[in-house]
Amino acid sequence: MLLKPVFVPKAQRETVLAQQVAEKAEEEAERRRIEKLASRRKDTLELVVESARREDAGDVAAEEVDMPDDADDEDDMGEYEAWKLRELKRVKAERDRREEMEKEKAELERRRGLSEEEKTREDEARLAKQKEKPEGDKRKFLQKYFHKGAFFQEEDAKGNPMLGDIMKRDFGEATGMDRTVDKSSLPKPMQVKKFGFRSAVKWTHLSAEDTTNREDIMRARDDQRGRGGGRGGGMGGGMGGPSRHGGAGSSGRPEFSRPTSKKPRTAE
Repeated sequence: MLLKPVFVPKAQRETVLAQQVAEKAEEEAERRRIEKLASRRKDTLELVVESARREDAGDVAAEEVDMPDDADDEDDMGEYEAWKLRELKRVKAERDRREEMEKEKAELERRRGLSEEEKTREDEARLAKQKEKPEGDKRKFLQKYFHKGAFFQEEDAKGNPMLGDIMKRDFGEATGMDRTVDKSSLPKPMQVKKFGFRSAVKWTHLSAEDTTNREDIMRARDDQRGRGGGRGGGMGGGMGGPSRHGGAGSSGRPEFSRPTSKKPRTAE
């Protein structure tokens, strides 16, 4: 059984009213978001001015800021102050990055204005400075060494290791028998790692090994043999064998040709 359709005015339709309420709510939310962005932009400008004033006065904030917690009891003022400090650090980092880019640009312009001789002198001085090896750990001959690893290397804000003083140890220091025994003073057969053990090897270090490229030597020898390969014997060769047309060989002895039944041609 079909019901008779009844016309409902637009002002009385529930769907239209709900849509109008939703649109008003969206407009209100958009207005609040714009106001919040404007307020935050104003706070940022105030922080920039405050940061510039602090730098001019030489006052640097040294307090460490922890991550904001997500507890139920929200501390709006505390979070706001933490956000202000984070925003200050962000602005300062961005300004430092711009200053670094300006310095690089100025250095590039300065290099472009130099002559080739001046550029060469600067490059040579820079290379000489790079070649200066810093004074590293002085290990003994065939000393056993340890690597401090790549994990748990985090540091706090003051530059101290997170694990404490244990990470400040000298990992290049001699341990065990290396403290008392100097292997460089031992006889040559004993100057190996793990002497007397089944796993001992004769290899000590790379500077004591012959790293000559023997492929070049063998290639030169093969080329030399190839150039002298025509010295072997053969028909009409230089070994004094029988010649095809008769005559004397290189040894001075007479050579004979193969006999034939054809009559030799005579000059008319």
